[in-house]
Amino acid sequence: MKIKILFVASEVTPLAKVGGLGDVVGALPKALSKLGVDVRIITGYYGTHDEKTYPTSVIGKIFVPWNSEPLPAKIRKTVIPKSRVPVYLIDQPQVVSTGGIYDSPTAIAGSEAEVERFLFISKAAVLLPEIIKFKPDVWHLHDWHAAPVTLFLKPPHAPTLLTIHNLANQGWASSATIARAGLSVSGAKNFNLFRAGLEKADYLSTVSPTYAKEIQSAPGGEGLEDILRRRRQELTGIVNGIDTQVFNPATDRCIARRYDARHLERKFLNTTALRRLGGLDDIPGPVFGIVSRFTNQKGVDILSQAIEPFIKSKRLQFVFLGQGEKSLEDLCLGLAKLYPKFCFGKIGFDAVLAQKIYAGSDFFLMPSRFEPCGLGQLIAMRYGTIPIVRATGGLKDTVVDIAQLGGTGLVFNDFSAAALSNAIDRALALYGNRAKLKTVRRRAMRHDFSWEASAKEYLKLYKHLMK
Repeated sequence: MKIKILFVASEVTPLAKVGGLGDVVGALPKALSKLGVDVRIITGYYGTHDEKTYPTSVIGKIFVPWNSEPLPAKIRKTVIPKSRVPVYLIDQPQVVSTGGIYDSPTAIAGSEAEVERFLFISKAAVLLPEIIKFKPDVWHLHDWHAAPVTLFLKPPHAPTLLTIHNLANQGWASSATIARAGLSVSGAKNFNLFRAGLEKADYLSTVSPTYAKEIQSAPGGEGLEDILRRRRQELTGIVNGIDTQVFNPATDRCIARRYDARHLERKFLNTTALRRLGGLDDIPGPVFGIVSRFTNQKGVDILSQAIEPFIKSKRLQFVFLGQGEKSLEDLCLGLAKLYPKFCFGKIGFDAVLAQKIYAGSDFFLMPSRFEPCGLGQLIAMRYGTIPIVRATGGLKDTVVDIAQLGGTGLVFNDFSAAALSNAIDRALALYGNRAKLKTVRRRAMRHDFSWEASAKEYLKLYKHLMK
């Protein structure tokens, strides 16, 4: 008999994606399905949904008690492309489908409307099993957006697993919003939905072993370290994978020239194409790239400080893609304006340009303050683009410094422009050693970061919870 798992999440790639959370929820269920798991996903039907590309069908209607009266919502259904994994989307025009997934380009919860959106989706999710005739063995909840499911489930219910993708994003609800959702909370005017879920879920996981350790103390715990220390026996870290069908330089239709580890000489054609796209000069030096949310977490502030002297001296070129805090966007835009032949980029989300940056860059930058797992470094390695990362969270777990046996990237410890500058210097030295560069690239490309191994770990955890 198949194990039945029900995911609840704010994002599902490619239907609705902003960051790595969407990539995980879009790829892990496909890997689990291949292991014989009956896995299904619940998410929101947002105002930005592309019905033409990802058509849905209405399969039912539910009435969700909200603000003391039943609020109707349509249940739409589709599948993750190139799979049979069903996705159920909650379509409620007043609460869920008014705009995008999040109200801020940083994806950090800030507005009351956004908090209400995910409270509603969580409450609706609890009603869905009866509608879709699916009784889960485990509820797999993702981040604060789905944490309220634990508050709405009534016993007896299947075990709940709450996965922490980013503890810094917590979702605070006012007493008025909590009341609209029909929850009773005494005391504080603002209620932390993530804290409530972390306390109530049957088991907790996060997306790398190192991050699981980091969040048990300050500052990594983001004010929730007391719960995580207390529950450390019910907390595990499982490294994310990537969808190796989507991220494959040998089949990627978005890049200028396809290649693999045996034909690395073709990679430079993607570098040339990336330079032409951005109007950059053809120089003998390397291209450094970044694809990221521009938030305090990602280290864009120290990156702009560290990389400018190298751009100014024409030793490298820099290509960026991302969006978030305006001050950080302006730092990158400022570099592009000052050095138009050595720096270019785009503010916003562009999946095609992202692929071109992964394939066309020589080095990929992830100087994060903290990083629960990170997918950029995994994708970069898949494309033979050497990651430069800070030793934190999943970056520490997945990238081995080239000074060590089996090295696949450049790793630095201190969160500072000086430490990053030193790592960039080392990258330039590696670039100058063409034989070693080729070896490191091939080693990185042949590393297995598929979801298969991680999916097996989740399957073990599900079975443990079902005992």
